[in-house]
Amino acid sequence: MFKISLLTLTLQRCGNFYKAQMNTYYDISKLYTYTI
Repeated sequence: MFKISLLTLTLQRCGNFYKAQMNTYYDISKLYTYTI
């Protein structure tokens, strides 16, 4: 049980990190588009 919850927590954290990375990339590309 503990292992499963730990795995879920890790996946959640990875998902949040991935989402944050994508948002940052999106913001940068948006800024880049506006600059040109």
